[in-house]
Parts: sequence; C-alpha cells; structure tokens
Amino acid sequence: MGFMYVICFSVIRLYFKSTSMWKEIRLVLLGKTGCGKSATGNTILGSERFRTMISGSSVTHVCSQNSVNRFNRKIVIVDTPGIFDTEETNEKIQEEIYKCIGITSPGPHAFILVINAAERYTSEEERTVEHFVKYFGENVYKYFIVLFTRKDQLDAKNITIEEYVRGCPSKLQRFIEKCGNRVLAFDNNLEGLKQNDQVQKLLDIILENVKRHGDDFYTNDMYIEAEKKILLVEEEKLQHEREKLEEELKHFDQNHEQAIGGLNDQVKELSRKQDREEREIEVIEKNIQENESTCKIPIRKSTQRKETEHELAVMRTNLNTHRVTFLERKEAIEKKKRESLDLCKSQHNEREKFKQQLEDKLSFKRKEVREDIRKEIEEKRGSNTWSECTVL
Repeated sequence: MGFMYVICFSVIRLYFKSTSMWKEIRLVLLGKTGCGKSATGNTILGSERFRTMISGSSVTHVCSQNSVNRFNRKIVIVDTPGIFDTEETNEKIQEEIYKCIGITSPGPHAFILVINAAERYTSEEERTVEHFVKYFGENVYKYFIVLFTRKDQLDAKNITIEEYVRGCPSKLQRFIEKCGNRVLAFDNNLEGLKQNDQVQKLLDIILENVKRHGDDFYTNDMYIEAEKKILLVEEEKLQHEREKLEEELKHFDQNHEQAIGGLNDQVKELSRKQDREEREIEVIEKNIQENESTCKIPIRKSTQRKETEHELAVMRTNLNTHRVTFLERKEAIEKKKRESLDLCKSQHNEREKFKQQLEDKLSFKRKEVREDIRKEIEEKRGSNTWSECTVL
C-alpha cells in the first residue's frame, strides 16, 4: 500500500507541477473567531467575497472557498471555521476541515495562520495549530505562514512587525521559528495599489517557500487519496468532452488525408503516363536505329532511300516531341511531389496548432470541472467521513 501511495504521490505531483504549478495558488486560512480570516481572504482576492461581521461569534461555520484571477494567477482560498470557538460540535468542525482537503486538493501552497495583532495570543490559537499538526503532520510547519491583522494599529504606534514579534509570548515566537520565521502583517482596510503591494508580498513569500521545497505544494496521504478520487470524478465528467474533441481531430485528419491523397493520385497518374512515354521513346529510338542501318545498305532505287529518310525525319520529330513531353511530365511530377511535401509540412503544422487548440479547450474545460467539483464539495452536507466528503 505504501509503495502505491509513493507512485500516486509522484504522478499527481508531476502532473500539477507541469500543468498548473505557477498558475494556481491554493491557500488555507486558519485562526480563531474575530482574528480577521475572512477580511484577509477578501484582501487577497481584491474584493468582498467572504462574509465578514464585527461580532463575538464565528461568521464562518463551514468551510467556504472563493477564487480569483489576480497577479496572472488563479488564487483559491479556503476560509475555515473558527476551531473550538463555534457552536458546532468538534465532529462537525472536523468534517469541514476534511472538506477543506477536497477543495484544496491536490494540496495547498500555504496554510496561513491569521492572528489579530491587537489581541493577545490565546490558548485557542495554540489548539488551532495543534489540531492541524495532529491531522496534517509535522511537515505542515514547512508551509505555515503567520499573518497578523491590524497592521494599521502597529503603524500608528510606529511598531514594525519584527519589533512586534520580539514582544510576543515565547510560545508564539517558538511557533514562528518552526514556521521558518515566515511572518507579515496586513491592513485589511487598504485599497488599490497599497492593497496590491501587501498581497504581492504575501505571494512572494509563498512562492519563494514553495520553490525552496522543490516547487512542491503540501500534501500527505489524505490529500493523495482525495486527489485520486477527485481525478476519477473529473475524468468521468470530461469523458464526453474528450470524445468530442477526439472526433474533431479525427475529422481534421480525414480532410487532410483526402487532400494529400488527391495529390498522390495525380503523381501516380503522371508517373503512369511518363512510363508510357518512356516506352514510346524506346520503341522510336529502336526504329530509328533500324532505319539508319537500312540507309547504309546500297539501295538501287533512290525512291526507297527517300522514303526511308522521310520516315526517319518523321520518327526523329516524333521522338523529340515525346522527349519534350517526357521532360514536361517529369517536371510536373517533381512539382506535384514538392506540393505534396509542402502540403504535408503545412498540414502537420496546422494539425499541431489545431491539436493545441483542442488541448487548450480541454484544459479550460478541466478547470471548469475542477471548479464545479470544488463547489460541490463545499456545498456537501452531512458527510460522516472525509473520504465521502472529498469523493462527492
């Protein structure tokens, strides 16, 4: 079983590294109620996608996801329920966390722990981290980023994020160290270019960290199993589209084969006529040789000599005509062969372009299907196990 996981892990990872590594960034937001997860998600997306509210109770009771094309990439964000501080049972929260696996499959590029800089670091936030490490393993630290909100309040006191971290509780400092000191602060009230700058800084930290780990996103056995099942659903949904595109390519090839076949038929017909010309030339040349030999024999009657010479003149004229025709046909054959070769090259290039267009269509459709699957997983209700949740 372990060996099969390694194989599947390698295949999935290679697939996503070759097709979408730098085109899609998947992020998971973690943190307690009121820390500003949803507002942070909206800042990253550049618009109000997640519901936010000033309240002591959690707005996010279920995993919700949103995505946007920004900075030449697709950014997918999952906002998780506040761990241990909602009215939901721990079982329900775990169900939603497992749902997060399905939405961010085949694996997130970063887990972002959101902490309110205006409040003290609490035991709830410690348990949030412990909960995730429990389910995702120690490797998750390699992909953790600590993001403090309320940067505006730090700026108002002329406190840098580095100075703020030095004043944090020792437990939080140790956690930040385990995360490779990947830390930054957000002011979720910013707009326009200033908002873009802080989001770009976050993306730079994420991409630099992913590159440090061999261009790999985070994954584990749960993600691998989820992605295997999601890919099966994806392929099933794409089957009709794939068959339709294959039929289009087949029709394209048939049209091109007919065009090439027409030229090849013309070449064959010209070659048959050229062979006849060649045989005619051989016959005429042989007759000329025989008549020339006859002319050398002493002939009593001059009329016979004249008749023979006249026949030779006619044959020589006929011979020249056949030779001209032969050369013309030879040139025509060469021309048709060049046309056929040029057409083959041209059609090969056209086929590659057409094939690429079809692959682009399929790729676009695949993205649509993946987005639909994510939405179905997000809206899934009442699943008792993570596998049911991620398989749909």
